[in-house]
Amino acid sequence: GESGAGKTESTKLLVRHILSMSGSKVKSLAEKINQVNPLLEAFGNAKTIMNENSSRFGKYLELLFDEYGAVYGANVSVYLLEKCRVVQQLEREGNFHIFYHMFHGMSSQELAALGLDPKINHRYVKPSLRRRIERVSEGPVGEQSDEAISKALFKEIKDTLAFVGFTPEEDEHLFTTLAAILHLGDINFAAHPDTDAAQVKSTAKLEMVAKMLGVEAEDLLDALTLSVSVARGETIARELSVREAEDSRDATAKALYSRLFDWLVQGINQLLSPERFHTVECSIGVLDIF
Repeated sequence: GESGAGKTESTKLLVRHILSMSGSKVKSLAEKINQVNPLLEAFGNAKTIMNENSSRFGKYLELLFDEYGAVYGANVSVYLLEKCRVVQQLEREGNFHIFYHMFHGMSSQELAALGLDPKINHRYVKPSLRRRIERVSEGPVGEQSDEAISKALFKEIKDTLAFVGFTPEEDEHLFTTLAAILHLGDINFAAHPDTDAAQVKSTAKLEMVAKMLGVEAEDLLDALTLSVSVARGETIARELSVREAEDSRDATAKALYSRLFDWLVQGINQLLSPERFHTVECSIGVLDIF
């Protein structure tokens, strides 16, 4: 079906039906699956021209059955995350929801601690995008403002992170990494007057991103402005042009977000995994792909 046709909602209904009919021995399994949906949607959904809450990744949910036909666990696999959306969006489209939830859900002190502009003045995100986002548990949010919707959903996301099992320290690392991605996009380059090699305009911004990511500023600079290859045991470093350095910056941001998304899914699978060892007799897989 085309975007907005109801593929994701149909998937949710199908999974709920299977769980209710199977007589699952894990009473909380259905609740767990419903709880993690908002988390996946916050990090994997975005506003598009066709759909206010469009899935920008493919999800394969495998339900595991025992010899009695009861569901005792589940496993989530994700495919084809639209990483390019992190660094560039079409007109009237938005980045992944989580970035907007952060700006509207965090306090001014929390945003300041991450160095984020409350006016959403960052290259990778567009301000003032009108969105209507639906809660999994409560249905349509109605005509609330974007700020009120995002603030409520941000609290729901933090509650879900705790439910999944992420510690406060891991939550801090998660949001710090998201902020680092936004700051990475704000790093600008200028050409060296003699060699045309890319140079970072603001070392302060570079040092901020490096600190957030836990790496040395010099190593981050090399990763953004140098191309390193090995030929016949010899390491060759080539200075990148401004355009090449911008591409390297964007590729780094996309890779960071992809790894972060995979890390979230890993935590979700730990929550949905069987509480004790079972021999898998049968499984049903449900594919939801955009």
